[in-house]
Amino acid sequence: MGWYQLEVRMLIQLDESKTLYHQIYATIKDRILNGVLPINAKMLSSRELATQLSVSRNIVLLAYEQLIAEGYLVSRPGAGTFVPARILVLMLVRSEILKARYRFTA
Repeated sequence: MGWYQLEVRMLIQLDESKTLYHQIYATIKDRILNGVLPINAKMLSSRELATQLSVSRNIVLLAYEQLIAEGYLVSRPGAGTFVPARILVLMLVRSEILKARYRFTA
């Protein structure tokens, strides 16, 4: 299976309730976990997303780096940043944790 050449356009509504970095990070993470961003989707470059959101590129880089560190994104030098196939494992673990919490509280 190859990488999709789909570049995901991000529509993120920014507000003053949280830091810009956290809003970008949380929105992308949520969209990955909810399947809005498909596996192997190519993310916008940090420059493109920063321009689109009218924020500093460093803010977008911080969000991307955190998502990469947590396994929600993978960077391929010269190719871009993608949603990895291994995200399915994270989604499965998250689902099992939520089921266990429900059984415990029910």
